[in-house]
Formats: sequence, C-alpha cells, structure tokens
Amino acid sequence: MLALKDRITLVTGSSRGIGKAIALALAEAGTDVAVNYHKQATAAESVAAEIKKLGRRCITVQADVSESAQVDRLFTDVEKTLGSVDVLVNNAGIATALSPSQVAEADWHETIRVNLTSVFLVTQRALPAMRAKRWAASSMFLPLQRSTAASSARTTPHPKQESSASHALMLTSLPKRESPSTPSLQR
Repeated sequence: MLALKDRITLVTGSSRGIGKAIALALAEAGTDVAVNYHKQATAAESVAAEIKKLGRRCITVQADVSESAQVDRLFTDVEKTLGSVDVLVNNAGIATALSPSQVAEADWHETIRVNLTSVFLVTQRALPAMRAKRWAASSMFLPLQRSTAASSARTTPHPKQESSASHALMLTSLPKRESPSTPSLQR
C-alpha cells in the first residue's frame, strides 16, 4: 500500500456503510480523501472528522453522481481543495428489498441511473487526469446487497443485481478500450 501514500482518493457514496469503511481504510493507507454523499451531510462530516484524526486531508462534497453537472462540480471542488483524483472508488448505489413483481418501472430506472450512469459519469470525468499523471487506479465496485428472505426467494434478478452485473462488465471493458491515446470510449 506504499504506492497509495499521499494520493488523492474520491469515494462516492462514502458517508456510511461500505463507502465509509473504504474511505477510512484508504486514509489509514495514507491517502487524502474526498467523501462524497448525496443526502447524509452529518454522517459525511463525521467520516471526514475521523479521517482528519488520522492526519489526512479530507473534504466532504455533496453531489448526485448520476447527474453530469453535479459530477463536474464534485471534481472541481476536489481538484481545487485536494488536487486531481488519483484513486477512484465508485461506491454510490441504491437497492430496494422488493420482489421483481413489486418493482415499478420508475424504480428500475432510478436504480440504473444511480448504479450505472453514475459509474460512467464519474469514471469518464476522472480518467483524463489519471492518464495525464500516468497513474492507473482502477475504479472499483463493491456489491451492496443485503441478504434478505425476499432476495433469496427471487427467481428473476433484482434491479440492483442487474446493475451490479452491468457495472462489472462496463468496468472490465474500460481498460481494453481506454488508452493514453484514446480520448473517449468507442463502440
């Protein structure tokens, strides 16, 4: 983990849960951390306080990472305060404990927007600076599924499971399609 010392990390959805644990672990490894949150300002500030106690720089930035204008603002704030992002952890995500027959189309679209579109937008915004530094930190996804009786009884994938699989596929294909000479993803 010595390669992480003094790097700048952005962890989306890091005000609580797995995102919080990742942000704290990366701070312990020596990175400065941008804590992104959507609605949990108090929780995000608490995470930032813990990171600062570890002697690392930290900011909190509210942004809906499924909206491109907010992603741009997020990166502008991080770059202005900490510097350009070296390590990106795409952790923001939502899940509902509904059976497939209970999932409304609007819920499906919201899950895809938060769980997939956000990964695309944040990764797309982070890549140019990472390439310019010749620092290749992988964008990560950690499934945030909770074990419930309803989910174990499902025969049709839940929207979170579908978006998790698509997310993994998208991230697997990024290194093959992105190179320092390729400015954008190509089909």
